[in-house]
Amino acid sequence: MINDFISQRIASLRLSRRISARKLSVDLGQGRNYINNIENKQSKISTDGLAAICDYFEISLSDFFDSKTEYPLQYRELIEELNKLDTIELQKTLDAIKELINNKK
Repeated sequence: MINDFISQRIASLRLSRRISARKLSVDLGQGRNYINNIENKQSKISTDGLAAICDYFEISLSDFFDSKTEYPLQYRELIEELNKLDTIELQKTLDAIKELINNKK
C-alpha cells in the first residue's frame, strides 16, 4: 500500500516537472534505472532516497505524504505567489478561484 503511494507520488512529481525517470535518477547520483525500478515497484526506496527526492523537488516529507494534495509543487508555488499579495488582492484571487470551481460544476 505505502509502496504504491510512494511510487505513484514520485511519478506524479516527476511528470509534473517533465523530468524523465532516467534524468531524475542521474540527478540524484544514482544508477540510470533507480527511479524506474522504484516506480515499477521492483525496488523499495530508502529514507535517505526519499529525503533526496523531496530535496530535489523542494518539498517537505509532509508535503510528499499529504495524499489530499495532488499537486504539491504547484500548491507550494501558488502559496509563494499569494504571499506577495495584499489583502484586497488576496480576496479578489479567492473570489476568482471560487468562481472557477463553481463554473466546473
